[in-house]
Formats: sequence, structure tokens, C-alpha cells
Amino acid sequence: MKPTKTASAAGLRRELERCVACGKCRALCPVFSVEGGEASVARGKLKILAAAEDGELDYNADLGRLLDDCLGCRLCTSGCPQGARTDELVYAARQRIRDRRSCNPLELFILRYLLPRRALLASLARFVGRWQNRLARLLGRSGNEELSEGQRVQRALVGLYRRLLPLAGLSPRLVPPTLSPRQFSSGRGEVQAFGDANAERWGFFVGCALETAYPRSARAVVELARRLGIGLIAPTTQACCGLPAWGSGDRRAASALINANAAAFADRDLDGVVTACASCASFLREHYSGVLGRTQTLQEFLRERLGRLELRRTPGLRVTWHQPCHLARHLAVELAEPMLARLADYVELEERDVCCGGAGSYFVKHPETAAAIGERKAKRIVDSGAEVVVTACPGCAMQLEASLARLNAPVRVELLGDFLARRLPPVSS
Repeated sequence: MKPTKTASAAGLRRELERCVACGKCRALCPVFSVEGGEASVARGKLKILAAAEDGELDYNADLGRLLDDCLGCRLCTSGCPQGARTDELVYAARQRIRDRRSCNPLELFILRYLLPRRALLASLARFVGRWQNRLARLLGRSGNEELSEGQRVQRALVGLYRRLLPLAGLSPRLVPPTLSPRQFSSGRGEVQAFGDANAERWGFFVGCALETAYPRSARAVVELARRLGIGLIAPTTQACCGLPAWGSGDRRAASALINANAAAFADRDLDGVVTACASCASFLREHYSGVLGRTQTLQEFLRERLGRLELRRTPGLRVTWHQPCHLARHLAVELAEPMLARLADYVELEERDVCCGGAGSYFVKHPETAAAIGERKAKRIVDSGAEVVVTACPGCAMQLEASLARLNAPVRVELLGDFLARRLPPVSS
């Protein structure tokens, strides 16, 4: 695991001192735009952390709840004149809290037991996905054929979620993602695409969300590699990248996942690793070494190869792009506009690189704020006139789908790989 600047108390203090309380972050923070409290913005959080470091506050559950109210989007960091890394400071503080108090049993089960076990995670997702599909059939799923299958199932269940979730103490504005009844790894071996003897040989880091919710997009990556004549290997022993554990402050769980994935991809003579999840790519690059530390996003992987693919343009289709935070500010990967403009009528999205409000488990822990942020993004998408919004992060896709569902907006959400693969010509027999 690569060290961070906030790993030590001295490093954390040095980073805290970067903040000069100018307040510029107040104009940038999506959470502050909704909640309006000083504790919801970077300046306030860093003041609270400084007090905790000085012994004036305890690293306890109350402080943890304040620190959980952060998207980790780095909008504040990108606009900070002093370069204060609020997200890393918040993660370091969460680690201190985790080290000092017992963890929520459900969170502990997910981070330390479920996420390291890919087969178990897939089985649970398959069970949930099948029930979602059955309920949607009973209720009559959305007839809008322009939406994805998952979106049609979700639209059918929105009313049910609104009635049932409050009975479990959850917000009626929470719209759970649709999981797939058949996961990507089901019945598949490690080798996903074969190349000739001199072909490039790449690893495929699938990630939890593509495995459980967007297997079609994972299969799209395989098809793109196959059409390019590139060998693609997805080790069956790979697990969650570790970002959820790291973000919650559980370094033990994150380290175990990092070690497991490093072993899964070791000694395979790979030219590189590609992933279709911007969040996974960011964490792999920032916290892994070796070939996983050089993981490419699908955009980067296709940048020099797209011209080798025969892709069909869809005239008249209005498409826009949501730039995930992990591409915009963690990895600084360029927009996918040129790819989209080549294949459809591209329309620009206002605030395209502003966080959508999903942020991992944030939309579950802070459903009201996440819904407000997401609906602002959804309204921008609707106002653009786009029929399809494309993104490169399955976590963003989940939030966009939920936000558009609350507005009942007829806009399809697609991941980049799926959007591109749908425009490949049929394979001639």
C-alpha cells in the first residue's frame, strides 16, 4: 500500500495548516449548497479536525457523523488556493475514529466479509436482482423501451420503495439500484478474449458494481477487446478494490483487499490492466503498486485504439456526458466528448464535472442531501435535451438512474463501454 501524506500525526497537522479559512470552498461544495452549515463544508470540517488534533474534541461517533457528510469529490481541493486535501484529511480522521471505537456490525460484515468474497457477493446480488425483476413483472415494469432494462425495473419499483423504505427507517427518497439476476462472472473462466500469439495481453479489473449491477457493460469491455484482437484476462480471485473500506477508515480491510488483488494479478505477464470503473481506477492508481498501480480507465485504453474499431454513428441521437469526480479531479482524465461526438449528436451538459451525489455509500447514509444533489444533476441532464447520458463510473450511473427516476425523466443512462459496444457492427458468420 502506498503511503499518504496524512499517514502520521505530523503529516496530518501539516496538511491541516494549509487551510487559511478563506471560504472559497463554500462556493464549490455540493453538500454545502444543500445543507448550508459550516460543518458541511471543507473549512468547517478542517477546523473541527484541528480541534480534535489539539485534544479539544474526541475522535468519537459524533465526530464520525460529521465527517461522513463528505462526498470526497475534491471540488474543494481543486479550488483551494492552498491545496488543502480535505478528502485525505477526512479519510485519515475516519481511520482514527475506527481505531478508537467499535464498528457498526453491518458495515463490518460488508467490508471484511462480503466484499473480499466475490462469489458470495455475486450470489447475494443475484438473489436481490431476481426478486427485483419478479416484483417489477408483477407491478408492470416501465414500457419506455428507450430506457435500459435495469431502469425499467427500477421505475416499476419506485412507488413500492417509497412506501416500504420508511417502514425500515429509511428515507422515501432513497431509490435502490437494480441488481442483475445474472452476474458477469457467472459461468465464465479467466480468459475473456483471445488474441493471436503476438497480441497484447491485458488484465481486466471488473469491480463490484460492474459484477453485480452492470454485467452487460463488463461484457462490452470484453467485446471491445476482442474486436481489437487484444487478449483480456479477468482473474477469478480478484475482489473489491478496497475503496469502500479505505473511505470508511478501515485500513485493515483495505490492506487485505489490496494484498488479495495484488496476488490475483501477479505473475501473469500482462501489458497492463484496464477497468471500466473510474472509482476503481483512481483507487488502484493511488494505492497499489506494480501493474495494478498503472491501471488504465477504459477511455485511456481506447484513446489510441478507437480508430481501429468499426463503429456506427447513430444520426439524430442526442447524447451528453457526465464526468465522474474520479476522472475529473483524481485522475485528470480528459472528457469523452470526442468519442461521443463521433457516434451521435453531442450536447454539452452544464456542470458536467460536478459531483452527482452518489459517492459510494453516501446516498444511503445521507439520502436527503444526496437526492437534492442528484436531482440538480438530473435537471441539468433533462435541460440539455439529451436522450442518453453516458458516464464512466457505475456508482455515478446508479445515482443518475435514481435521480432521473425521481423526476420520471425518459433519459437512458449508459456506461461508456456499453455505449461504444452497442455501435459495433454485427459479427459476420
